[in-house]
This record gives sequence, structure tokens and C-alpha cells, in this order.
Amino acid sequence: MRRFFLIGLFAPVTIIGQFSLAGEAAPGGTPAEIMNAEISAVSRLPEKSLTSAAPVNVVTREMIRAFGYRTLYDVLQYTPGFWSIQDVNDKILGVRGVHASTNQKFLLLINGKRVTENLWNLTDVDYNISLSNVKQIEIVRGPNSISYGRSALTAVINVVTLSGEELDGGDVHVALGNYGYRNLGFNYGTKTARGSRIEVFAHAVTIDGQELDVSSAQDGARQAVNGQEIIDKFKFPTGGLITHFSNRRWDLSLILQSRVYQQPRGADGQLVWQDVKNNDYWSSIYADRLFGEQHNYIIFDADRHFSTGDVDHTLTVNYTYSRLRMFENPNPLRDLSVPAEWGQEERLEYSLGELFDLNVEAYRAGLEYFGTYDWKDAKLLWGAEAYRTVPIQDRFTANFTSVIVDNQLIKIPTEGGLFREKPDGLFDALRTEHLYSAYAEIKKPLCDNLWADFGLRYDLHVKGDDYRQSAENQRYPDPAAEEKRSGVEKSSSQLSPRVAVIYQPFRDERLTLKSIYNKSFTAPGYFYRYADPSTSYAGGPWLKAETLDSYMLTAETVRKDFGAKLLYFLNINRNLLTRDLSLVPARYTSLGKLGMQGAEMDLYYRKNIIDVFANVSYLLAVKEFTDELSETTWIMADNSIKNFPKLYGSFGISGRFLENRLVSGISALWHMGIQSPIAAGANQGSIEEIGAALRLDWSIRYQLGRAKATELGLSVFNLLDQNTRLGGTVRIPYSQAGRWIVFSLSRQL
Repeated sequence: MRRFFLIGLFAPVTIIGQFSLAGEAAPGGTPAEIMNAEISAVSRLPEKSLTSAAPVNVVTREMIRAFGYRTLYDVLQYTPGFWSIQDVNDKILGVRGVHASTNQKFLLLINGKRVTENLWNLTDVDYNISLSNVKQIEIVRGPNSISYGRSALTAVINVVTLSGEELDGGDVHVALGNYGYRNLGFNYGTKTARGSRIEVFAHAVTIDGQELDVSSAQDGARQAVNGQEIIDKFKFPTGGLITHFSNRRWDLSLILQSRVYQQPRGADGQLVWQDVKNNDYWSSIYADRLFGEQHNYIIFDADRHFSTGDVDHTLTVNYTYSRLRMFENPNPLRDLSVPAEWGQEERLEYSLGELFDLNVEAYRAGLEYFGTYDWKDAKLLWGAEAYRTVPIQDRFTANFTSVIVDNQLIKIPTEGGLFREKPDGLFDALRTEHLYSAYAEIKKPLCDNLWADFGLRYDLHVKGDDYRQSAENQRYPDPAAEEKRSGVEKSSSQLSPRVAVIYQPFRDERLTLKSIYNKSFTAPGYFYRYADPSTSYAGGPWLKAETLDSYMLTAETVRKDFGAKLLYFLNINRNLLTRDLSLVPARYTSLGKLGMQGAEMDLYYRKNIIDVFANVSYLLAVKEFTDELSETTWIMADNSIKNFPKLYGSFGISGRFLENRLVSGISALWHMGIQSPIAAGANQGSIEEIGAALRLDWSIRYQLGRAKATELGLSVFNLLDQNTRLGGTVRIPYSQAGRWIVFSLSRQL
């Protein structure tokens, strides 16, 4: 029998999700309210989730309060089909067997507005988003490019915040925890006498992080040493600001997000934290910026609503600014040679080895139109989009120079170890790109208990004027380069259809059956298509759009106190973007075809003051729909998917006491064995079997009084203080450890 470890599968440096008292509603979260909530993430308009054209999970405000979810990352880990994976630079989420080196395979919305950025397709899901202002989180479990186009490859997550009317005031919240956790936030909302709604949400987080001892056996450097790593260090100004104004005609929103994260190790997984601490020169100058990523986003949307006859229209103007800065240590000094003629000062500049500093900025601006019309008993929806992406700045500095000689990557230390700016930046040119889209959908009842949903979307991606030129030069050496260059076009297009049939045999919620076909896509990010190949992260202009054909069957039943959902899916991915380490330099390529199938089940139960939920996911590869290259890259010997367990799930139980003023919940995540190529040292490249595990957390909240209430919270994560490793792409997995105890306080104003 497998041994189960009580461990912290989440990032250990996390705390209780801050919960706002303002606008506290009557207790919700019954199975019917969870499984048949009103949602808008599927087709952009309000509808009941049971009869929508996709399987949807809704995480209610009451669930966030009861189980102490801390970040959106936590919420998604409790969602069937999602799985946590470690990467070199970050923790990421895979969905039904698909993952990348960052969160690129699903789309994030806040109140229906796109937050996923467009240069890397990045979706940040941790402390840049607060859960204190959330009304509900809508998770579309499956592709949805018909409504949103690019990035909605495997899922769509829509975070819905409280309205000004629901808040009707404000609150402040603060939390302090071990390992230097500090969280401060403010929420305010109101409805004016003229019916306008105003909301303002702000929060900031800093975390010192947890230091762990790591042996030389886990150091990926050629010259391995004992050392330490630091886990989940977040620095100021991590946090966000959301402002929103709405009335009958206008919706205006401004979203600012910032995420400053120090990676556990350098880009190749060496124990660089130990190197920095023991280096007086660098620890005094660069310790606060070393090995970190900083993401900044500004998202502005202005919606104008109007009607002509029976047709409702919405016209949207959008502007999105994104900035990504990275300071990395690709290789430590102990793996490098220093020129013999260098003096002491020069050697000091190079004493941490190779370092680079990347700063990229861009904006995306465009127009969207969305229309609806009730035609007889059918609902017609249609829309169009036109966007322009413009890179603003591309600055790349390093204390080494990379050159490719005879298909070999050679790194040359800069004279004196000083930083030098690459004259042409990271990209060989800054290119403006355009995206044009049009879509239409019809929702029609075929009889009083049978509905059909048909939709089609067309996306045209127009690339820079010199796009072919970048393929025709020698920046991207490849054995099949000539063949690929001949296939590079200035523009590419995608068709994304959806066909869904929804049937309720008893003409009510007792049983709902769905049969759904969806095709979705995500275009390779700007970074992967244009970056200098010497970075080992480029792919070249011939990278193709990833596509996913998804076939799903669902059965859902809802009773007064009980709800259940059973889902089967067959996914066929094509052109999956994968970093090929066998190439020199390593770079991204488009694989052929990868098939996966699985089953997922959700259960909800409420009895008096007790709420229970549980879910389980089962995932297998389908070799009949997989080509040889994808099989070699992604499928393990036991037919599992690399870095994913075959069987995993979660469960939780919570209780409500003293008229809902006292709430406590205990929750757990579990998984069976994982096969992952993350072995370190002499075993690099081999497959490591990670054993079955169980993670257990506990949360309690108590509200003092009813009016102008104060709420106290206590959470303990990883109760038995055990240590584990997750699957991932890193050479040396960074463990998740530590018992975290956090106190929180919220005060309604």
C-alpha cells in the first residue's frame, strides 16, 4: 500500500485569503446555487450554468470564506482538471495534461475583461489578484475560443467582483504571518442616487520567503555545493488596484497589477541564493533584484451600451500596457572559467557568473463590438474585434555575449565582467502586429427540454512587414530551416467552431446532459517567435498556432441538498509548443499531435450547517491520436502524461455556526504517483517517480457583531510540517515545506 504524506502541495509562503466584510450577503453556496449559478464567462452574456454550452465550476464567496482560499492559484488547484507544476522560474498550472513554462494555456478575465497579456501569453494567478472583493469565480472547464479567441485554449477563468450596491460601504483588511508575510487591503463600493455604481479595490503584499537547506545532490551545477534556496519571496509593489464605474450607458474600468517575484533559483536551478548571501559585493548591491521577475499591467476598458429596436449593442475601447522585467543568473561562477588576465576588480564583477537583465514593454489597443438579438425563441449573438500590438521598448543587458558557431552556442564573458547592452535588444526587430476577429453564435431551444448552441469564430493574425525576412536570415538555424522558411506567411488565420446540445429529460434540474465539441487555439507569444536564439528560448517565425479539438460529455444532477457532475473528455492537441533541449541552442518547436482523455467528477452536499465538496480527476494519454514525436516527448511508460498524476483530487468540509458569524473549514488535496523528468545531478534527464501525497489545511473565521463588523481569522497550512516535491520542468525541484500560521483582521467601515 502506498504511503501517503501529509504535505503542503501549495506554495508554502501563502496565507489566508483576505475576506471583505463589506456587503456580506445571506448564506449561499447550496448545491443548486453552486451548480446552476448565473454566469457570463461562456457566451459573454448572463445565463444559467446548467444550460450553458460548457461545463462550468463556480466558486462562491461563501466557499472562499469557509475554506480560506488565499489566491486564485489555490482556487484553481481545487478545480478538476487543473494541476500544479514547478518550472525553473515559477509555479505554474497545467490543464488536462497540457502545460508550458509559464501560465499560457488558459485565459484570465476580471469582470469579463481580458487580463492575460499578449507578448508572452502570461496569466499571473497569485498575489497580484485579491480574493477579498470577489463575488464568485467562474471556471469554464474546456476551450472557449469561440467567445474570446486567442489564449482560451484549455479554460477560461472569470473573476467577478462585488458591485457597489453589494458592497454598500467599505472595509480594510490586514494579515501578518510567519516568514515575513504582510498583506494590506482596502475595498469600497456604493450606488449613487442616480443609479450609478462605483467600486475601488486595492491591496499590497510582501513576503520575505522561507529559506530551505538543499544538499549538493540537488544542485544542478557541474560543480555542486551544499546551499540554501528561498521559496516564494514576493517584493513590493506586488498587488493591484481595480476601479470601476457603471450606469445604464457606460462601463468604465481601470485595472493595475504588479507582481514582483524572486525565483527560488537561477534559470538553470543552481543554488544561487547561497552564492548571493556569501558574496558581500553582490548582496549589498543586487540582492533585492537578483533572480526575479517583475510584471506590470495597466488595463483600461470603456464600454458603451445602446439599443436600436430589439438589438442590444456594446462598443468597447481597450488599451492594455504590459511590462516584463527579468534579472537572471543562467550559470554560476563555479561552472565557468575566468580569463587569466582579469584583475581583482574584474573578477569581482563576474563573481556570480553569468547575469542578464531584460526589460520589454508593449501596448495593445483596439475596438470590440458585441451584439445580441432575441429572434423568436432563439438568442443570436455576434461580434467583431480589431487590435494592434505595438512593442515600445526592448532592452537586454548582460555580462556575457552569446554567439552561435557551427550550430554551437558559445558564451564569451564581457571584458571586465561589466554589463553591456545588446545593440539590437532581445528581438531582431520591434514589429507591430494586428489581429482581426469576427464571430457569431445562436442559442435555440429545439423543444421545451432540448437546446442547441452553434457558433463560429474567425481570427486573422497579420504579422510585421518583415516577418518573412526574419525567417530568411540565419538567426534561427535549424536542420529543416529551408523547408520551414518556405512555409512562413505574413498572416495566419484560425476557425474556431462550437457545437453543443443540452438535454434535460425530466424538464428540470434533476438531470442535465450535454454533448459539446469545441475547437480553440492560442498563437505562440511574440517572445517565442522573435527572441534572439542565443537566449535558448526562441522558436522562430515558423512556430504554428496551437490548436485543441475537444469532445466532452457531461451529466449533472441537482437536488435540494446534493449535486453531482460527471464529465468525460477527449482532447486532441496539435502544434503543442515545446522547448527542445536536444537542439543547440535549445529552442521552442511545434510538435505534431497529442491525444488525451479523462474523466472528472464533482460532488456537493449541504445538510443543515455542514457543507461538503469532493472531486476527482483521471487522465490518460491516447496513443491512437498521438504522433511519434509527441509520444516520445510527453507520454510516460505507464501511459500517463509527463508531470501529471493519473489520479488526483480534493475534498473539504466546513461548518457554519452562530448565524454564520463563525465559519470553519478543513480541506485537502491528494494525488497518486507522478512520473517527472526532474532528477538532479548525475541523474539529470532520468524519470523520477514522485509518490502519492495528501495536503491538509485548516481555517477558522469569527465575526464580532453584525453591524460595522470586525472579523478575525486564523489559518494553519501544512499541518504536519512535511516536505514534498511536485512534478515539473526544473532540473532540481524546489520542495514545498513549512507549517504556516497566519492571523488576519478585517474591519467594516
